Amino acid sequence: MLQKIIKPWWAIVLMGVLFIICAILIFNYPTASLLALAFWLGWLVMLAGIAAVASYFSAEKDKRQMADLLIGIATIIVGLLMISKAFVTAYAIIILFSILMGLIGIWIVSFAWRARSHWSSWWIAGILGCIAIVISIKSFWDFQTGAESISSFLGIGVLFSGIGLLVLGFMKRKIVYTVSDKIHSMKEKRFK
Repeated sequence: MLQKIIKPWWAIVLMGVLFIICAILIFNYPTASLLALAFWLGWLVMLAGIAAVASYFSAEKDKRQMADLLIGIATIIVGLLMISKAFVTAYAIIILFSILMGLIGIWIVSFAWRARSHWSSWWIAGILGCIAIVISIKSFWDFQTGAESISSFLGIGVLFSGIGLLVLGFMKRKIVYTVSDKIHSMKEKRFK
């Protein structure tokens, strides 16, 4: 039992190192990262369509609905288009990101403005909201800026995940060895 707990700590550390390497690649190659994300999303959509079609055929005949089959086929087609037209998919991701970032920026500015009488640091939130709006507008009109913005957010998430995995792996190693030492010392006391 203890061997099963001890064994994988290094695998967690290895995953952390791989995440950090991926984050560095994401930061250094934002356009390629965005295209990879578009390609990956296309595959996910296509697989969701395949699952829907498989679900249709696995259901009992009296419970099948033609709409489910048509939606599954349409989803497969959309997934294939997303994969084959990765630049279009990437640009669609940028547009959605820009809209979302703009809405978040407007909401933050609005919140900061309403909170100015209750909160002395309201202007910090207002500035952050304005920065979000500027990033939104710049990303919407410039593909490279959009790719860099999305890759920055994605890279930061992957980097923090990698750091978290490293910390978790080394903490697990320390805990496992501490528990192992305690068990061995308890066994020695027991047999004396």
